[in-house]
Amino acid sequence: DSYNCKVIANQLLAFQCQITSASNGRYGWQATLQYRFDLILMDLEMPVMNGIEALKAIRATQAARGQAPSFIVAFSSDD
Repeated sequence: DSYNCKVIANQLLAFQCQITSASNGRYGWQATLQYRFDLILMDLEMPVMNGIEALKAIRATQAARGQAPSFIVAFSSDD
């Protein structure tokens, strides 16, 4: 959700990272069609395309393009 994205983004400010966020798994995967990210933080329970589906799509896209795989950290913010 947007709150958790803000919390994580604030924690990463100290590392001077460029941050891109996506509101669902499909948007996250589509972002990797335009950019190759070094690190992806992936919520497992995203709408439209869940984290596992998005992970598989990202890995397939990177493999097809001959790109080095991004580091992907999966988590869940489920209460």
